[in-house]
Amino acid sequence: MAGAGLGLTVFFLATQKQSQAWETTMEDVDGPVVVGVRTTDADELETATKALAGAQPDRLERFDEDGNRMPD
Repeated sequence: MAGAGLGLTVFFLATQKQSQAWETTMEDVDGPVVVGVRTTDADELETATKALAGAQPDRLERFDEDGNRMPD
């Protein structure tokens, strides 16, 4: 019984932190916003690039694993 109570407490605290993080993603912000995607899968990179390009960003840049800008 004591283990179940502790487990429920930990679960409750973990879900609270996630819900609070979700709320901050819905806030309006002034100024630029940076979105990053990190992957080693070429298909995932292409999917992310298409999705972000569809949002009509001011800039869309790609970087290699060393942080060097990749050509378009």
